[in-house]
Amino acid sequence: MERTVKITVDGRDYWMRTDLSDEELREVVNYLEDKLDMLEKSAVGMPREKLLLLAALHLALELHEERKLRGAAENRLRELEKRVETLLL
Repeated sequence: MERTVKITVDGRDYWMRTDLSDEELREVVNYLEDKLDMLEKSAVGMPREKLLLLAALHLALELHEERKLRGAAENRLRELEKRVETLLL
C-alpha cells in the first residue's frame, strides 16, 4: 500500500510516496548514500549539486545495464523453453 514517507539523503529531508517497506527503503537510501560517498572521494571539491547529478547518472547507467542483462536473460529463457517444447513433442 502506497504511503508518504520522509527520507534523508545527504543530510536533507525529502518526502516521497512509496509502497516499499521501511527495510527496503533504508536499503535504497543507503545505496544512494554509498554511491555519493564513493563519488565524493573521486571528485574532491566538486559542488554538491553536481555530485548529486553525477550520482543520478551513475544510477541511471546501472539501471540501463541491468535492463539489458534482464532482456538478454529473458530472450535466452524463451529460446530454452522452445527447445524443451521441441524435445517433448
